[in-house]
Amino acid sequence: MKSGNAAPAAVPGQAGANRELFVLFEAMGLTLAASYCHVREIIAYSLPVPVPRVPAYLKGIINYCGQVCPLVSVSAAAGVPEKPLSARTRIIMLEAPGSGSALIGIIAENFIGSAGFSTDEILQYDGPEGGLIKLFIAGVAHLKHASALVFLPDVFLGTLDHICLK
Repeated sequence: MKSGNAAPAAVPGQAGANRELFVLFEAMGLTLAASYCHVREIIAYSLPVPVPRVPAYLKGIINYCGQVCPLVSVSAAAGVPEKPLSARTRIIMLEAPGSGSALIGIIAENFIGSAGFSTDEILQYDGPEGGLIKLFIAGVAHLKHASALVFLPDVFLGTLDHICLK
């Protein structure tokens, strides 16, 4: 499952402007949707090598195609308890914003699949005030059988970068 970093992934067989393909996964006890244009690949979970003296959300580093990449927990970054690892746990490899080729892995506590919807269908997110969650959620999309918060990987990773530098 790969996607370039250019235009959003088109949804095959779907008419209409602004339709995009999203990867669906669970983190923070919520269903999140991340645009495939940010996703390099979705891989099986592998234990990271721990790194001392880093924030709790940085679970360690992993080897991805010969490149050393940090592995981040969205749940831990948001201050939400993490789910135990399962057979559905995956690592979503994201292209770090403005880095060219740097990659960061995020833990998908439960990989759900993919869905296509129009960016016009994203509604305002009126979740709890405060915390990091509102910073990296663009809105909510109502899908056929559920709703998903539209996750902004570039904002999330930029927020973590800002926090790490302080």
